[in-house]
Amino acid sequence: MKEWIEFIKIIFIISLVYCLCSNNIANAITLDEQIKIKSELELICTSYKTTCNVRYIDSYIPQAYTTYHGNIVLSSGLTNYLSYNEIRAVGLHEVGHRVLNHYQKQDKFLKNWNFDSSELKTFRYNNEFTADLFATLYFKQTKQKNYLPEALLKLTAPDKINISTSSHPSTRIRIEKINQIEKEIY
Repeated sequence: MKEWIEFIKIIFIISLVYCLCSNNIANAITLDEQIKIKSELELICTSYKTTCNVRYIDSYIPQAYTTYHGNIVLSSGLTNYLSYNEIRAVGLHEVGHRVLNHYQKQDKFLKNWNFDSSELKTFRYNNEFTADLFATLYFKQTKQKNYLPEALLKLTAPDKINISTSSHPSTRIRIEKINQIEKEIY
């Protein structure tokens, strides 16, 4: 009997750890908050004379991206993991991609690209930096705190903070640039 109780305790602890790691329920935003973020982001796109359609998808992976045709996609993994303000910041970064026409500029770039991978990497990094700048300037203009650095830190594993990919500069470099911009404009 004592062994059985110990077994149940272990199963309970494992289940609890799994729930805490896979779903950060403390940060899960409500449906009303999702609708509010969707409305705000779409209104910002409209104010820049473009359209975007914010869509929420069911995926345990925390992700946000913009499609060629202007859809801004936020996953349930993201909305369960980040706070309301952090999701807004990530969404504003994605609006930046849309408003700044990054997909169209990438098409033009690729048509003239000479297949130098460093050029493509630089182009993609600049798109990420300017989308970060868009969000940062929006927060400055509206006199709100910029939660993008916190969101980026939460979305990056601690051992990956200095790792760049073929499409994104490292989180450390992005946050340094955001902080540098904020010091210059605040």
